[in-house]
Amino acid sequence: MGWHYFADTKQELIERLIATEKNSDGTTFKTIAHSLNKEGNILWTVTCVTHSDGNSRKFITCYLVEGEDGKWGWGYKDITESEHPGYYDCPLIYLKMVKDSPNQEWRAKVLADHLARKEYAKKAKQRRIRVQPNYQYLLGL
Repeated sequence: MGWHYFADTKQELIERLIATEKNSDGTTFKTIAHSLNKEGNILWTVTCVTHSDGNSRKFITCYLVEGEDGKWGWGYKDITESEHPGYYDCPLIYLKMVKDSPNQEWRAKVLADHLARKEYAKKAKQRRIRVQPNYQYLLGL
């Protein structure tokens, strides 16, 4: 799929992407969780699809978001979990919310990315703690 542009602001785009929709056949698409990544360019959602017969399923979607207010507007490109998004900062809780995964390989990469970020933060914190006493020592404090 390509990019779709239709919103004047980022807020309008996000509101429309997470809005509940009902098709003419009675199928309902309801976003039950959503979040933007730290950079604000990826919207992660968990959507529950309920068919008219009552059967339902959940899925994770990665929406790449781009645009500019007042210029050419805001748009998105959607990539579902089954399409293996090349992005791995999906909130871990979303993996728990959607138990039936069509893509275990992608989930493993999400878990590895979170673990790597956690280890990096831990090492960065350790470096700051070690540097601080040395810095104070050099200043004669």
